[in-house]
Amino acid sequence: MKKFKVLLALLFTISFCLPQASMACVGKTIVIGSKDESKTQRMVGEIIAMLIQERTGTSVKLVSYKNAAECRKAILDADIDIYVEYVGSALTEVLKIDNITDEKKAFKTVKDQYKEKFNLVWLASYGFDNPEGLLSKYQGKGIPTAAAPVVRKDTLKKFPALHRLLKKLTGKITNKTLDGLIKKLDGDNYKKIARNFLRSNRLI
Repeated sequence: MKKFKVLLALLFTISFCLPQASMACVGKTIVIGSKDESKTQRMVGEIIAMLIQERTGTSVKLVSYKNAAECRKAILDADIDIYVEYVGSALTEVLKIDNITDEKKAFKTVKDQYKEKFNLVWLASYGFDNPEGLLSKYQGKGIPTAAAPVVRKDTLKKFPALHRLLKKLTGKITNKTLDGLIKKLDGDNYKKIARNFLRSNRLI
């Protein structure tokens, strides 16, 4: 009888953490990092956070950092699970490579080296560049500036459906779309705009 009760309790616990239709796991929180001075990063961060929360029930926390360097340190230190990075920044500032101008080669380079050196996984590009400085900084050199979510490898293991879920945003956040979303900002209504965006695209 005692063994049966132990087995029952174990099965009850596991049932909360199995990646079923949702990937929610009780007691787990996904943390997303963004730059606090960047409306683009905040907007995309809110979209990602709401998509995960609404589709999985998993708790999500959005944390702001002063700059990209702090975001990178935070994900390496496991303080955050996800942040949006730009290919141009990753190539030149992190990998110290400034001679790749082919978009596919540039993306493959950062994807391969981030996985090998940092255990970080680059997912597919979302469809926008960085409109807040990188374009003028890198386009003159022909360096791609596409943005994509970067996720800790161990986070993807904990949340098996996360990769597939985040992929649903691929190609849906273009420069034009993002500009339109940011123009709708009125104070701190990021969450409302993010929710409307996801609903209009039938993602929640």
